[in-house]
Amino acid sequence: MRFFFKFQQGFDFDGSHFEDKGISPAGNVIDVPLHRHEMSVDVSRLEAELEFSFRDDWDLWIRVPYEIKSRKSSIGLIDAASDGEVQTMLRNNENHHGTETLEGVSDIKLLVARRWRDLFRKGSVLDLAIGTSLPTGRTEEDTITAGEEGREHEHFQFGIGTFNPLLELYYQESLSKKLILGGFALGAFPLYENSKNYRGPTEVTWGVNSRYKLLDLLAADGNFAFLYQGFAEFNDRRDPNTGLIATSFRFGLSLGPWNGMNVNFGVRFPLTQDLISSGEDTLEQGLSFSIGFMHSF
Repeated sequence: MRFFFKFQQGFDFDGSHFEDKGISPAGNVIDVPLHRHEMSVDVSRLEAELEFSFRDDWDLWIRVPYEIKSRKSSIGLIDAASDGEVQTMLRNNENHHGTETLEGVSDIKLLVARRWRDLFRKGSVLDLAIGTSLPTGRTEEDTITAGEEGREHEHFQFGIGTFNPLLELYYQESLSKKLILGGFALGAFPLYENSKNYRGPTEVTWGVNSRYKLLDLLAADGNFAFLYQGFAEFNDRRDPNTGLIATSFRFGLSLGPWNGMNVNFGVRFPLTQDLISSGEDTLEQGLSFSIGFMHSF
């Protein structure tokens, strides 16, 4: 049995965009001078994971995540606007993404994993995991329609609201007593809408990683990852806040093992981020830091 606890803190995820709509005192959507919604989000994520070996080379993985999203929002004028027009801009900004801190449990993940050792060459390890997410995270009503009608709504989804197939693949091999190279691929594939007519986006992450032993109890690791996120939908209408391709690099240091305990410190640097479709909008990823603990029983 192994227990993991991970904490990740991301700073200044930027969601700023141009806007030309406001909300009148009567609650109607109206045209206003061009301006910007200026938004910055700090994201904290805590995750507890339990890996239980129920027979040789077969594991059960359970992950329970908890997220805190702290959002700061304001408007920035581009074209000249009257005081009344500014007030309509502020109402619209507050309806879409007002300053607020949101938190809650995300979707729990449950997977069964099979491990093969020395499959391709001596010292290699291949893990294949298949499972599902559980609809434990809070979901939101149709944000597209609410925005068009000038009603207050929330874009942040803490869950998908459905049971979604998960597939994970990890491979590594020892090139020497000090150096390990590997690769990974992770996928989540929502297949149907939840009770609020929302279908989450397909997400696939793959990449390569390495680990180099510096001292008996100290190792350095590096990770290059490629993320593809498809579009989410409300009532078969594309959610414009989804759909991106991004790359990132992570560097970390690991201490241990001693008495069954490992500690890992890491920093992830966003490298590139592109929207799948022009004219859409999503959060631009920022720098993030992480710390993790692992204990084997």
